[in-house]
Amino acid sequence: MQIPRPLLLLSALALLPRPAPAQEKPAEPAAALDPKFETLKHELDQLAKSVDDVLWYQKVGDVALVDKVLLYGPPPARAKNPTALGAKNPLKFWASVFIPQKLDRTQKHPLLIHTNTNDDDVHVLEVEHLIAALTAAGKKFDYEIFQDAPGGHSFDRMDTKAARDIRLKIYRHLGQHLKPALPFADAAALARASLR
Repeated sequence: MQIPRPLLLLSALALLPRPAPAQEKPAEPAAALDPKFETLKHELDQLAKSVDDVLWYQKVGDVALVDKVLLYGPPPARAKNPTALGAKNPLKFWASVFIPQKLDRTQKHPLLIHTNTNDDDVHVLEVEHLIAALTAAGKKFDYEIFQDAPGGHSFDRMDTKAARDIRLKIYRHLGQHLKPALPFADAAALARASLR
């Protein structure tokens, strides 16, 4: 029996490799998740800040009243684009307040302000606005702006000599008003106490 030629041709064509069907490009899973991760990052930041608040209270709540206040200031003095949306909005930031429980509140006590030019959490411009407002109001306070101190927002940590010196300045300022029984003699004594 002889196979008709058109059927033979169709059979041969069926055996040839076929080109893969056109496929739609799958959506990039990472691109779809980016907005969700950004939201999650913000929520985790808020959670971390709340945990910090609780830790502050647990660590110093027996000797100080601990509170958080929302501070407002004028818009940034040097906006990159002064006509941009939101460029004229006031600056707002949270600040922790620690008031020693044994502090005589009938007296005025000077304020100490420290900031760092590479702090991404509390920008130096915000602190400069606070300093300008306090100065304009005639308030008594001490301040220092540290230039690119290691650690950014946590520049007064205990792992560098500069940081220990900064921490000692803070303790000495507080010591002038709180009169501790055993003030730190130097940064080395402060470091030893922090390791206990």
